[in-house]
Order: sequence, then C-alpha cells, then structure tokens
Amino acid sequence: MSEDSYREVGMDPPSWKQEFGISDKEQLAAWMIRNGFATGHGDSFEDLLHELTWQVKELKDQLWSYRKEKAS
Repeated sequence: MSEDSYREVGMDPPSWKQEFGISDKEQLAAWMIRNGFATGHGDSFEDLLHELTWQVKELKDQLWSYRKEKAS
C-alpha cells in the first residue's frame, strides 16, 4: 500500500507510525473516532475491527433499507 493510499483513507503511512511509535491499534482507533465510529472497549486490534465491522454492516443495512423504500 502506497503512502498516498494510507492518506486517502485518513491514516498515516507506516514510516510515520514507526518514527513516533504509533501502533496499528492506536492508528485504527484514531481513524474510527475521526470518522464517527465508536471504538467500544478496543482492548486489541481485533476488538476494534469487530466494532468497526458491525457498525459498517449496520450502515449498509440502513442504506439498503433506504434505497428499497425509495424504490417503492
């Protein structure tokens, strides 16, 4: 993944993370917060991914319902 790809999704490239000692977990938590997602307990990277996954699924379900309603 290029440095620009990281920036496009609001994350800092790995070189920056390594220089300042920012973990993947901290990076993901910061991205989630900046984009309006709850982090839950966020004890591990996997916990954060679990939280993000169900929230994205919920948003997709809401969008699907909205589109279905508009089509009726």
